[in-house]
Amino acid sequence: TNGTKFTKFFDALKEFGTSKIKRLSSFAGIVNYTTQFESDGKADWIELCNPNRGITEVTLNGKLLGVNWYGLPRFECSNALKVGKNELSITYTSVLANYAKSLNNKTTQKWTKHFDQIPIGLDGTIKLLKSEEINRTK
Repeated sequence: TNGTKFTKFFDALKEFGTSKIKRLSSFAGIVNYTTQFESDGKADWIELCNPNRGITEVTLNGKLLGVNWYGLPRFECSNALKVGKNELSITYTSVLANYAKSLNNKTTQKWTKHFDQIPIGLDGTIKLLKSEEINRTK
């Protein structure tokens, strides 16, 4: 919210909105996630299991797969996924709730006093799915 940038590395996806570290628990803004992975190239979809109310924009191997504001964050990837090494990039925009709760402001304190810190950031797993796996769950 104030333009300050910082870098934090995690070994796995985990939410940080309920962290004991104030810089993380009061965060509001944009998070960039990047990773590389190996694939057999046979998946059709990428699914983010828990975006914790954030907006997600997914890019695979330099190709934008889409933006998700609400609902199931599933992105068609068959035209971008390669056999072998792939690079996944996710831009995550957080909600402002925890940041507002951290402010020393009468209005925001009144608005936020009835809720606890909420999870922020990607949490859980990212799945590569084939179309037939999706059709079986409908």
